[in-house]
Amino acid sequence: MLFTAFFEFSIGPILWLYLAEILPPAGLGIAVFLNWAVVILISILTPLMIPWSKVITFILYGGFCIGGGFFISVFVKETKGKTK
Repeated sequence: MLFTAFFEFSIGPILWLYLAEILPPAGLGIAVFLNWAVVILISILTPLMIPWSKVITFILYGGFCIGGGFFISVFVKETKGKTK
């Protein structure tokens, strides 16, 4: 539940603003599709993984959080003043 709470108050809603700010409509469509595909994949796999191993499941998601934080801090740039 903490993963969901922190995601919903951090990068979750920011993703939609960032994509709309920097991508053309075709790129935005692809990004939205990929976002929904990953969300559905996580929603399907999590209940299957938890009975197998709770610890490995949450270590995996913790790794995704750390990797995502690193990716965002290195590759996601400021967009202030970039729109026309």
